[in-house]
Amino acid sequence: MSIKNPTVKELLVKTDKQQQEILGAIAKIGNNTPTPPTPPDPQDPTPPSGGKKFFNAKTQLHTWLEMNKSHKDYQLLKTKIADKPCFVWLNGSEADIALVRRTMEECGDTIPAFVVYAIPDRDAQQHSAGGFKTVEDYNKWVGGLGWAVQIAGNKPCVFIVEPDALGLLNDRPTTYPCINAAVDILRKNSNTKIFVEAAMWIPANDMAGRVKGAGIERAHGIAVNTSGRAKTDVAEAYARDVLKNLRSGLQIIVDISRNGGNTKEGDWCNPTGEKLGSDPVIIDKGDVYAHGWVKLPGESDGNCNGGPNAGTLWIERAVELAS
Repeated sequence: MSIKNPTVKELLVKTDKQQQEILGAIAKIGNNTPTPPTPPDPQDPTPPSGGKKFFNAKTQLHTWLEMNKSHKDYQLLKTKIADKPCFVWLNGSEADIALVRRTMEECGDTIPAFVVYAIPDRDAQQHSAGGFKTVEDYNKWVGGLGWAVQIAGNKPCVFIVEPDALGLLNDRPTTYPCINAAVDILRKNSNTKIFVEAAMWIPANDMAGRVKGAGIERAHGIAVNTSGRAKTDVAEAYARDVLKNLRSGLQIIVDISRNGGNTKEGDWCNPTGEKLGSDPVIIDKGDVYAHGWVKLPGESDGNCNGGPNAGTLWIERAVELAS
């Protein structure tokens, strides 16, 4: 049997055909290459504070929820309010010292936050009237709070000192001595941050003089909008006006617990239209330390607009805030 040798033309056709087969095989391999996984959606960056969070201490709302698990609004109140960390108010009771110690011991690596609210002639005898009778009694009590922080390990914590006191200053001779003493006593614990409360209804220049007289330059900053509803940017702008003529490095805490709605300016006592603000967060960047829930949402401002006594848990209003 004779074998026919291919012509040059046939060889070229064959070579071209092989080349096409090779190119097709390469393309086929390429089509079978696994598709890279879709990258995940961007996540919120780690907060500038390094991820520090406020401690979610037990409040009277937590107690109420434990006793009312079948309530129709249980899940709403738990998720929207009770699961968010609020500041712990210290109103002048001997039990406050044990409360601070217990809170400090339970906080883990989160930051407990307290409000000192027991100055003589507190709230100028208005809805939250009370407080200690003398400067000496007040100082002794604050000393107990500082001791509780120390005995629990001197861990990081935050204190806001005396809401409204500098705004209702009038001629009360005890205000400056008490706030100065509270700043000096609490700052003995090296990991405690102290913020003097600045009342936003006082012009910023006036308030700058008041916080300076109250020892702000030995503290860490000011707290604004405590129990208020001012929008966060408005509160920060006011705070910066207060701080602009004071020493550098001071920071701001803004109470954002109830500033998410629309309320009338100047209507401060259980106004209609209030809603929860954004979630509390420790920022600790630049001049802003935190946006916190200083006032517990759902606690009454006083006997006004249908509310119970100041500081009393008002479930109906808590539901309105969270809805």
